[in-house]
Amino acid sequence: MSILDQAIAAHPFYPKAIKVGSQLWKDLAAAGRIKWKRGYIEGVIDSKVDFPTLDERIFLHVSPELDDLSYELPQNS
Repeated sequence: MSILDQAIAAHPFYPKAIKVGSQLWKDLAAAGRIKWKRGYIEGVIDSKVDFPTLDERIFLHVSPELDDLSYELPQNS
């Protein structure tokens, strides 16, 4: 289990989305863990846009503000 997986498991709630650094993104992509999934507004309205996800469960955002291997979990659900 990776450090990111451990952080997600230990987080007080299961995150819907996380921010990752560029190198972490590349590593997750190389491991085949990034998949594209359709996003829904309020869980109902089809956005007609596919977004990157971690293991098809958590939406990902590559953040240039983070160090390459860093990640940021949400503070509020």
